[in-house]
Amino acid sequence: DHIKDLVNGMKVKNFQIESITYEEFSLRVEDKLHIKVNFNHSWSYKLCDYKPTLAHVFSEVITDKYDYWGFVDMDVVWGNFSRFAYLFQGDYPIVISGWWRSTGAAAFLRNTPELKTLFMRDPLYIELLKNITYHNLDEGGMQVNPQNVVDGGSHSFNDIMEHYATEHTFGFNKGKIWQDHLFYDEEDSVNWSGSVLWHNGSLKVLHSSENFP
Repeated sequence: DHIKDLVNGMKVKNFQIESITYEEFSLRVEDKLHIKVNFNHSWSYKLCDYKPTLAHVFSEVITDKYDYWGFVDMDVVWGNFSRFAYLFQGDYPIVISGWWRSTGAAAFLRNTPELKTLFMRDPLYIELLKNITYHNLDEGGMQVNPQNVVDGGSHSFNDIMEHYATEHTFGFNKGKIWQDHLFYDEEDSVNWSGSVLWHNGSLKVLHSSENFP
């Protein structure tokens, strides 16, 4: 309710929040993915593995009126998103937030039946959703404790997307120039670019370099 009040106070016309209980989500998963999982608070982080399934699980929400669907982390700070509008004109069926591979922080896919069920291309993906262990399936399958990595991360959404891209002969724009990069996290600042300044909806690198002019 607090988040809803916050959003309502912002008066953003194209943004809305819908809430759902763990029990309701369990029923949806059973109906759409045909697995029975009794979700509760202890499963909260595991839900990250479910991100690539959400367009299918909530198919009545992701209707034909949307060109793209996607998933994001709650702590993402959105800047001047209109700067990247050109990426959503149909030339790129998949838009990811990582510099070279997708991160769970944000990913967007064309709203087509094939891409809404892309996760199903891996025969073990749904099976790995049944247990409470987070396998980093929404990213590369490797950013977890080694004992939680399954088959070298080969069942992750990253691998599924890359196989799909290869089969359909379209390439990823992997940010060959710095202006292509949609996402910037703390490690980029600490280990690469140096200090940054948030100004009018954009991050500005304070000290230019070859990678960040």
